[in-house]
Amino acid sequence: MRANETTPHRSADGWTAVVLAAGRGTRMRSRTPKVLHPVAGRPILHLVLDALAAAGFDRRVVVAADADDEVAEAGRSRATIAVQDAPLGTGHAVLAAREAVGSAERVLIVNGDLPLLTPGALATLADAHCAERAVLSFLTVEVDDPTGYGRIVRDGEGDRIAGIVEEADTDEQTRAIPEVNAGVYTAEAAWLWSALDALAPAPNGEIYLTDAVRAAVSSGCRVRAQRLADAPEA
Repeated sequence: MRANETTPHRSADGWTAVVLAAGRGTRMRSRTPKVLHPVAGRPILHLVLDALAAAGFDRRVVVAADADDEVAEAGRSRATIAVQDAPLGTGHAVLAAREAVGSAERVLIVNGDLPLLTPGALATLADAHCAERAVLSFLTVEVDDPTGYGRIVRDGEGDRIAGIVEEADTDEQTRAIPEVNAGVYTAEAAWLWSALDALAPAPNGEIYLTDAVRAAVSSGCRVRAQRLADAPEA
């Protein structure tokens, strides 16, 4: 799918896309933010914004660590910039975008470090989210080495989502699960803001977006997971 005059404008259907790009990517030991590292000669952030545009997400918000930093400058011409003033987790980052998202009915949230994410995967996730009347949907992928990723826990029959367990919270059985969180979500906005406001911070003070999945499941909301064939990252 390519962006052209036939690409639907999803803002007309109540959508806004939020790109989480405030993380510094310290594990890469580089002064360049991870989302600005080049892939095929272009910053990862630009590739993510390309995919969003091609999938019809014409309203886009990039969450940066500072309004004047290099991430904000890289995204400013193609998105509204929101600022996460402290590194307090992915849920906190999404909350930082609330004012910029405004009255949108639905939100697509994507990690800013996924250069191989395709417009087709984004469009399919958004369309299925609406068709199945889900409150929260997200992409998953099976990988050979799931170390470092949030594991997807399903019920005994393997169909219903039970939650996403972060690496630090896994036990031996959960660590062996090959299906992991791909870092792309869709949510009904009213539910999302309410759920994030209600989440208690983790012991380290951070608010995790993945905890909203557990909250949705425990409250009986419709949650769906869409499995990708390949991991959407470099």
